[in-house]
Order: sequence, then C-alpha cells, then structure tokens
Amino acid sequence: LTTAYRALRNVEHRIQMRQDEQTHTVPADPAEREAVAWLCGYGNLADFDRDLLETRRIVQSAYDALFAQEDRAAESHDLGNLVFTGVDDDPETVKTLGNLGFSDPSSAIDTIRNWHRGRVPATRTARGRELLTSILPGLLKAMGATGEPDEAFRWFSRFFEGLSSGVQTLSMLLARPDLLDDLVSTLALAPRLAQILARRPDLLEALVSNAIPRAPELSPSVTFDASMDAWRRYHREQSFLIGHRLLHGLLPTDQAAEAWTSLADETIRQMARAAEAETTRRNGEVPGRWAVFAMGKLGGGELTAGSDLDIILIYDSQADDAQTWFTRLTQRLITALTAPTAEGALYEVDMRLRPSGRAGPVAVSLSAFRHYQNEEAQRPAQGNSR
Repeated sequence: LTTAYRALRNVEHRIQMRQDEQTHTVPADPAEREAVAWLCGYGNLADFDRDLLETRRIVQSAYDALFAQEDRAAESHDLGNLVFTGVDDDPETVKTLGNLGFSDPSSAIDTIRNWHRGRVPATRTARGRELLTSILPGLLKAMGATGEPDEAFRWFSRFFEGLSSGVQTLSMLLARPDLLDDLVSTLALAPRLAQILARRPDLLEALVSNAIPRAPELSPSVTFDASMDAWRRYHREQSFLIGHRLLHGLLPTDQAAEAWTSLADETIRQMARAAEAETTRRNGEVPGRWAVFAMGKLGGGELTAGSDLDIILIYDSQADDAQTWFTRLTQRLITALTAPTAEGALYEVDMRLRPSGRAGPVAVSLSAFRHYQNEEAQRPAQGNSR
C-alpha cells in the first residue's frame, strides 16, 4: 500500500501540474492521458495504463479484505450469488440480477459496491454495512417481484443515499420484511411518492408509527417565508400518507379524493392567513371582507394527488385602495401556494375561472362578480324560448 500510495500521488501531482487545478481525476481522453504518462516518465500510454490499473487493483484488494466478512455474508442463498467485492463484476452475481429482471446488472452492482465501501453516509459505519448486507437478498428479491426492478432500484438509491445515518432505518427494514416490501413496491409503482420519500426519508417512520401528523401552528408572529416552509413539510407528509394508503388499497378512491380536498382546503386557509398577515404588515389593515372560493375539482371535492387548484378571491369593500390591497393579498396567496421554496411547492393554481379570465385583476370585487353572474354568465345554450 505504501508503494501504491506513492505511485498514485505521483500521478495526481502530474495531473494537477498539467491542468493547473486541484483535481484527482485521470483524464479520459487518450491524448491528455498520454501527456500525463510522459510527465510520469513513461515512454508510451499502454505501459502507463497497465501500471495504473495494477496499482488500483492492489489498493482495491486491500480494502476489499477489510470488508470481506460483511460483504460476503450474502454470497450464496436461494437467489444465487450476490458478491459486491473486487474491481470486476462477479459473473454469477450478474446472472442473479439478470434473473431478477434487472436490465443493467453491472450498473446496480457498481452502485451497491460503492455502498459497501462506505461511500454514502448510511454505510460509513461497520454496523451500517453489516445491516445492508443482511437486507440485500430480501431487497433485491422484492425489487424483482415488482416487475420494475430498475425503477425500484433507481428510487431506492436516491432514498438510501439521502439517509444521514443508515443503522436505524436498515435495522427497521431488517426487522420488518413487510415494511421492506411496502417500501420497494411504493418506490417502483408510484413515482410521485418515490420523489417525496427520496426527499424525506424520515417519512418511512410515519408508516411504522401510524401516528397522525400534527399541523404546525402558524401564528401571526411567524414570518411569511417560515410559514410557507413549515406548512410544506406538513403537507408533504400528509399527501404521502394519503397516496400510500390509496396505492396499497387501504383507502378507497373516493375517500382519497375527500382527504386530498380536505388537505387543500386547510392549506388554502393557512396560507391565506399567512398572506393576510404579511399584506397587513406591509400595506396596512384589511379594508373590507374577503373570501376564497373553490371551483373545479376542488369545489367538487374530487382532487387527486396532481390536481391544480381552481380558486377565485372575491372581496367586498368600497375603500379607495381596496383593489390594490386585495390584489397584493391574492398575489401573496398564489406565492404561498405555488412558490418552490427549499421545501418544494404545494400546488399549481389556476384562476382563469374568474369573470375576466387571464385579462383582468386577480382579485374580483363582489359587485363585479355579481354583475358577471347576472348579466354575462347566464346565457342560454339551447331551447325554444328566448
């Protein structure tokens, strides 16, 4: 290892000298690599590549020996070989993954190999790597059972590599094979839920505890931005649980629509209050009455996970600044619902159902709305009476 270290440091220094930057990557381009070989004292590129590969094999063998016991625990079982040590892919492991339906076994092997080498936070401890080895057979078998093992593996990778520590989660999955199957099928079959889990791995614990998430308390003293982020965290957890129950047959479709609609209603209430508090702080007291009306699928209580919100904000005020004040309120409400903060966005909002469509003000006065309904909206479409 001492000789290998010196050889690799020598190559590293020559690369940095040539590129005049802090880098540790051997050039992929043969011409550039040949220049590095010449700086290292080689007469041709072939000798340089041969020695570099051999040096890397020596280092890899030494590190594989450190992890051999934990990595080889899953070598042979009813699935076939699962070996993730060494530089080259184990042919029998390639065959095992192919039989499970993986279209690119080598890519999956390379990813798992890196996990075993502690290159993600979840496996930086020996215990984390031991637990990974223990769940791998069941994990890969569950992926194969979905019929979409590549998709399941892709999303599991994002989920797993997002864990800050793997021991607790891996222990939970090892103790609960049903939870492991649940996780894998969710990742494979529901991309929207997979995205949420990849962003929030801690939501896995919500499936175990069955606890109802508590809504955050958004008092007027909480800043507008903080209110948006706090509610987004709660909303994502609630939306995930609704979608998960629907996916696994624990919630009928009509009840899921009711749950998503109820969540949207409460979201509009909370974000509207936050928007009102911010508008009052910036633009003075509320100059009159106002309300947000639900239209479309939201109004009919038929929301799905990906539905946008059809809403209209109507105000009743004769104040001179009413149009300006309520326009700013509406704009802040739209921001609260749609802005992609660090915690993501909530919904897309469609306000085209207001009387003026896209052309007019986003906030509609009660008198204008009444005039529209009485004079313009009620036009006959068919019949024998004029």
